[in-house]
Amino acid sequence: MSDLSHRLSALHPTIEDLMNIAGTAGLSLGVIHNGEVVHNANFGFRDVRSKFPVNDQTIFSGCSLTKAMVSATIGKLVAEDALTWDTKVKDVLPEFQISDDALHNFSTITDLLAHRTGMSTSNYWLGSQNNILVSKEDSMKFLNSQEAVKPFRGQWQYNNLGYELAGHVIEKISGQRWDEVLASNILEPLGLTRTSAMKDERDDNIAKAYTVLDDGTPVEIDGVKAAANKFGGANGGIRSCVKDLLKLYQAILKAAEHQFSTGKVTTPGTPLDETAALLSSKIPLKMTSLRENSYALGWVRSQLPNSMGAVGLNPKLMSNDMPVVAKGASSPPLVIYHQGSLPGALAAVNLLPESQSAIVVMTNTLALNDCADWVGQLVLETILNVRDKNDYLDMARKSVAASLDWHHNVQAELDKDRIASTTPRDFEEHIGTYKNSPMTMKIEVTQQEGKLFFALQGLESEKYELTHYHKDVFTWLRPRDELAARGRFTHQKALYYKIRFDVGLSRKTIDTLSWAHDADIPDGETFYKDGQSSDVPVPMIYGTAWKADRTGEFVTQALKAGLRCIDTACQPGHYREDLVGDAVRNCIETGVITRKEIYLQTKFTPPSGQDPASCPYDPSSSIKSQVQASIGLSLSNLRPHRSIHLASETFSN
Repeated sequence: MSDLSHRLSALHPTIEDLMNIAGTAGLSLGVIHNGEVVHNANFGFRDVRSKFPVNDQTIFSGCSLTKAMVSATIGKLVAEDALTWDTKVKDVLPEFQISDDALHNFSTITDLLAHRTGMSTSNYWLGSQNNILVSKEDSMKFLNSQEAVKPFRGQWQYNNLGYELAGHVIEKISGQRWDEVLASNILEPLGLTRTSAMKDERDDNIAKAYTVLDDGTPVEIDGVKAAANKFGGANGGIRSCVKDLLKLYQAILKAAEHQFSTGKVTTPGTPLDETAALLSSKIPLKMTSLRENSYALGWVRSQLPNSMGAVGLNPKLMSNDMPVVAKGASSPPLVIYHQGSLPGALAAVNLLPESQSAIVVMTNTLALNDCADWVGQLVLETILNVRDKNDYLDMARKSVAASLDWHHNVQAELDKDRIASTTPRDFEEHIGTYKNSPMTMKIEVTQQEGKLFFALQGLESEKYELTHYHKDVFTWLRPRDELAARGRFTHQKALYYKIRFDVGLSRKTIDTLSWAHDADIPDGETFYKDGQSSDVPVPMIYGTAWKADRTGEFVTQALKAGLRCIDTACQPGHYREDLVGDAVRNCIETGVITRKEIYLQTKFTPPSGQDPASCPYDPSSSIKSQVQASIGLSLSNLRPHRSIHLASETFSN
């Protein structure tokens, strides 16, 4: 044990170097081995301006470390027979009325916690300076507005919204707020007195929150605002300190050892139930992998030697070329880990059940890389006494370089797709308040000194200048330093920063805008302008993505139910446009509708949004040829009568 303590202490200069490279203001580290706390070290400042140091009781945001606690709370309810892991969400929450059939009828508690629903993520709920832009009261309305973007249970896709739903499940079953159930059943019995999902303004040992400018300077921002009484609390609202978290993970390791070996779901002396279920694999992270890389319930499992960091920021920065951890280690073990990231905080925890070891890293900075992850992997290889250790300083520098290249790369992508020499409509046409269909988000577009601005939820703190891109498309990309100083993530793709204005049903003036805030829905969400003429009502549009072979059946049901606006796309990976056309023609022929009654909306999707295996045009051809081929196929698919045959030369202009 003394040898391990010496090796861990010897890491301190390297940890400080990793922090300096990333721009991390403060960091707290705790280590358990053989079930006992063997090391604690603190670096930097909880408050940079006042030079207040970090200690093991400094409270940091736990971000997505919250997920394991929410899952453990569900585990208590399962052990009490209040529900099962296979309980359907709709059976607990009748108000869960998402439109997708599979998501509504078959989603279970396990699906939510294992990130295997395939549901859209719509992360616009997190704004600048950690503002929560969706109210707690609108939470279910927001959740019901989501759609299927991946095959249900077909692949893993990280999604905070599953845990938002899990919070609702806990509250419905218990009659209490989810964090109160967590506190009374787990936190209080374990003596975790500095862990909560509510911010305590009276405590002076709370880490301030920082992001980092291009030159590596930390800049203070508002702290994490996700909390138990707000949207987002159940997926990232926990605040805690290393001293508390070491107690929690000691208890988890103890419960896991007992429950895996005995097959029981409870362990004497610990409040943690169903721990074996919580830590067992539910879905692979990748469809092909030599060694296990899977997700459990609030935890990632990785059989070493293997890559790690799957739920953090480093894989994107490393172009998914993450280092293999524990190369050449004798008897490399299973590691169970998780990470957390929000503006102003990065966190990581690694558990080694076989040696009853845990590594906890908490920071108060959304740095230029995932510093907490690199430190956690460094300490892990030290505990395992790996001879061929990874060069984490080199990894840190590479990931920082990628972070600093982000803005240039996004701007280059925007420049590549820009259509030159176009002009927008008069700015006066763009001005107004736009709202999405579920009425969970409004975007106010204003004009000041000849410039357009948009503001999410109409908030001054969410106001950004719109720069003309081409036609009636604008961008709101700002310099990276400005975005960082305003407390925003800086890893989004170019499409995220485009706002497209359109002439909608009025055919006269701009009355809609589209924003692709979810990368899996490249066509974006449509927002409708207030104050439209009364003869042009805001339509309810029936979306047809991911309906697969049942597309025709569902479109027919929608038309028979009175809906008259149908959305589709020439994007075979997500839509069956041909089946939409079949259903429309059948309804016309059987007298359900006439062609004049319905509004059909389809879209051209660029190669970046297509599945290469089913792209409906040659992606190597010119943009003009791609659009011609796509529109030609759409018009053929959506022709109102089978007798109509369309010639390709119709679209040559």
